[in-house]
Amino acid sequence: MDRKRVNQDFRILEDYRQRQLADGKPTWSRHTWKLQGDSAFELFLYDFPLPPNASPRTTHLKIEGRSCLYDPAWRGGFHFYRNLWLGDEVHVRIPGQKGWGRLPRLHDKDAYGWHFVCVHPGTVRGDENVLSCLRVLELYVINADPRVW
Repeated sequence: MDRKRVNQDFRILEDYRQRQLADGKPTWSRHTWKLQGDSAFELFLYDFPLPPNASPRTTHLKIEGRSCLYDPAWRGGFHFYRNLWLGDEVHVRIPGQKGWGRLPRLHDKDAYGWHFVCVHPGTVRGDENVLSCLRVLELYVINADPRVW
């Protein structure tokens, strides 16, 4: 794990949150992290705002930071954040219709109350950071069609 980049991610999150608040834009209420084993961790963003096509409007978000986070990967990339979990069952509008449907690739909640969403940011290159992970989730929800699973 590249601890320097992980620490940068924590600072990037706080700086981004403060900019969003200053600009009057929606952002999460707070964030924390918790160690998992030797060097893996879980990052929690509370009251994370979802795109306008989603219900509820906010949910808690958990992001897994694996022990190999930012270590070199194949083809010049780096290992990145892997698993995303949502605190609520999320529904999205059905494109071109008035109805709602469950967010595709969202699993039932686990024993701890988290819904695994099968969207993986994957391997990254260059200067991507934790905000890239949030953007992957945002784009997935924006483009989600509950009729397709």
